[in-house]
Formats: sequence, structure tokens, C-alpha cells
Amino acid sequence: MWIYSGREIKPMKKKLLLFVITSIFLQPLYSQNSWTQKANFGGAARRSAIGFCIGNYGYVGTGYNSSFYDDLWQYDPVNDVWTQVASCPGAARFSAVAFVISNNAYVGTGYDVNNNFNTADFWKYDAVGNSWSQSASMPAGQERRYASAFSAQGRGYVGTGVGAAGYLNDLWQYDAGSNSWAQKANFPGAARYECVAFNIGEYGYIGCGAFAGTIYNDFYEYQPQNDTWFQKSNYPGLGGDAAAGFALEGRGYIGTGSTQGSYPVDFYEWNQYDDAWTAKAAFPAPGRAFGTGFSILDKGYIGLGEAAGYFNDWWEYTPDSLFSSLDGETEAMQIPFIFINGQKLSIINPNSGNESMVLVLYNLEGKKAVSKEVKSGLTIIPVSLPAGIYAYRIYSNSKIFAGKIFVL
Repeated sequence: MWIYSGREIKPMKKKLLLFVITSIFLQPLYSQNSWTQKANFGGAARRSAIGFCIGNYGYVGTGYNSSFYDDLWQYDPVNDVWTQVASCPGAARFSAVAFVISNNAYVGTGYDVNNNFNTADFWKYDAVGNSWSQSASMPAGQERRYASAFSAQGRGYVGTGVGAAGYLNDLWQYDAGSNSWAQKANFPGAARYECVAFNIGEYGYIGCGAFAGTIYNDFYEYQPQNDTWFQKSNYPGLGGDAAAGFALEGRGYIGTGSTQGSYPVDFYEWNQYDDAWTAKAAFPAPGRAFGTGFSILDKGYIGLGEAAGYFNDWWEYTPDSLFSSLDGETEAMQIPFIFINGQKLSIINPNSGNESMVLVLYNLEGKKAVSKEVKSGLTIIPVSLPAGIYAYRIYSNSKIFAGKIFVL
């Protein structure tokens, strides 16, 4: 069974006619856009730590606070509990990167203070077995710190940062099947470090960062299938250097960071479909750079970092409910009914005329599950989706409808 409820989320000019299909299984969804303080990170306060998510758990480790760390901690968001797990077997380091492929995390690069050099080694973490094994290092000469990393289409990507050759704008792809690295198209912005990176669905994103006192706010999308970069709208926030970010339900989020003179707390959401940034609730704790961020299911998290001192606090972000109330009036438009019968997704668009819509369905990792044009009348789409919560967006010209669907 599919259960649907929704309403338009973009103010227009006339009244909105709302269609709702409900059930006793439908749980209330509230407008949030809010932050909640959670249990402090289980390890020592620090900056420049790695963060990643596997399944329903988050992980934070390595980093610096005058000491260098190789520890790793698992965060359980349901019970709000931190548990120390197996430490990374490589050298203690800070400003490393991490990405996830097939429920394994890969951790590498960063600065090894004990030996006073940048690193290129990589280590695979098996969360089920709580064990590590060494993976292929990046090619010779690619040692670096303050790099960017994301995963997309089953592969990992590492780029930018600073190494022996100075500031970098390259991009390298890791293939877990062959345990090998291949160089890809260079990041098109200026060489830099301390960027924000994440993936939304099939694409990777890198933006912001700094170079020799210059702070950047440009933002780029990488499409792995054709090894191509596209520039997107600039990040409008202040703290472009060493900001934190994550992706959530098909949207990207960036906030905190540094102006190299102050530590702003502004926080913005990026919409992949219309390439627009929207200001959201400010980060509620003291501003900071070099924080750690990731998302788990339908929540985002930011914590740790450095300003006048080091932090070990941890904050949970709940995005706007896709049923949030609207200010003002909206254009008359009927929202399609969405339901499922077996392996067929049926959408009834009650709007007459030639106006079509595009339905995009995302799972809670932000990956596209369905993308289909929906014309007036009945559209049937064959689907095969596991049970869970899916976020949808329906686009029609400048109007955006959104909500969540429960697949039971």
C-alpha cells in the first residue's frame, strides 16, 4: 500500500485546491526546519574529523586538537548513544576524507603529524564485522590533506586539497571491484582546499573552500556517467572556508565555516531540481570551522570543529516537513493522486489541458528511485521498491509540490 499526502510548497497567487489520500497508518509529519542538541560526541573535542553513514548509524573519527587521533565512534540516532568501535589502523591523522561504497567506508589521505607528511593511503572499514583492511593507496605523488570526497554510482571520488605540489583541483575515482584509482576530469573551479562535498542521487557535488586567503562560494555538480562538471548557483552563505554539509532527501545543505575572521552560523538548503538556495534555521551553537556533518535517514547532523577552542557538541537538523504550511495565497492547481497496486505506480493528474508534470521520487539516501513525466489523466509506471519512506517532488513549470510517501 502507498499512503500519500501533500501540498504545494512554493507560494503563488491564488487558492490551492488540496487533494489528500489518508489511512490509519499515516503518521503526522510536522514542519520543522529546526535543530536539536544531542549527546556530545563520545571522543575528545576536535576539528577536521571524518564523518560518514552506513545504514542507520553514523561514524565520526580521526581529527586533531593538539593531539592526533585514529579512533572511530559509532552514533546511534535512535538511542542517541555513541559507542567506540575499532580504530583506523593507519597513522593518526587529521583532515582525512571518507566515502561509502556498498556499505563499506573508505578512509584515507590527511596529515600524519608523527611523520610530518601528507598521506595517500586508504583503509576499508567493514561495519558489520567492525574490522579494517588496507585498500589501494592513491597513486604516487597524490598525497594530500584537506581534500574533498563523495561517492556516486558505486564508486568513490577524491579531489582538491593541498599536497607537495601546492593547492589542487584534480579528481580521482576509486573502483572497489578492481581496488584501483583512475584520474578523471579536473574540478573546474580554482585549485583549493577545505571544500564541502556530498552526493545527491547519482551526482557528486563540491563547492566553497579557500586558497591563500581567497574564500570561494562557487558550487559544482559532477556527473560520473560522462565525466563532466557543471557549475551551479553560488552558495550564498558567509562561511565558505571549512564549512560543513550533508545531503538529505534529495537536497543539499551547507552551513557554519569561516570567513577567516569570523565564524558565521548561517545555514542553507540547495534544491537539485531548480538550482536554488534557501536560507534555513541558523546553526544554534557557537560558530566554527572544520566541523563534521552527515545525514542518517531523514535527519542531518553537524558537530565538532574549532573556533576559539575545540568542540565536541552534536546537533541534529530536522528539515522542513514537506507538508509545511504556506504564507500567502497559491495558484489554483490540483495535486495528483499517487497510489500503488502491486508493482504499478498510478498517478492521476486531475488538471486539464496540456500542462504536464514531472514526478521525482527519492529514497532517504537522496537517490532517485523514479523520475517520470506525468501528463493530464492517468499515468502508470512499473516499479519495484522496498518498504520505507520516500520523498517525492512534483514539478510543473515554476510550481513545486512535495511530500512523503510511505511504502508498506
